[in-house]
Amino acid sequence: MIDTNVNAFVDLLEMAKDTDAVMVYASSAATYGDSDKFSPGFEKPNNVYGFSKLMMDNIAKEYMYKYDISIVGLRYFNVYGKREFYKNKTASMVLQFGLQLLRGESAK
Repeated sequence: MIDTNVNAFVDLLEMAKDTDAVMVYASSAATYGDSDKFSPGFEKPNNVYGFSKLMMDNIAKEYMYKYDISIVGLRYFNVYGKREFYKNKTASMVLQFGLQLLRGESAK
């Protein structure tokens, strides 16, 4: 996870820095983990995925200040897409609520 998310991200940041490009990347709401506050500085990731995304956010901040490049990280919540059904319990809330309703349960 660290190699795929963090190390590859640094390589991309280096390319952005060298070409004066703007970097837009996908962060994640997983950076917040068990925190009850959804704002920077209150992150408590509870798995390696969330930790790797938080590392990416922190490295992005360093690059922004050190090299004066434009970087935007989007912290997505409940992304829904193709093959969502196969994610089982990690599927987006849209699918989970829909399946609960189809079973005659209330969405919770």
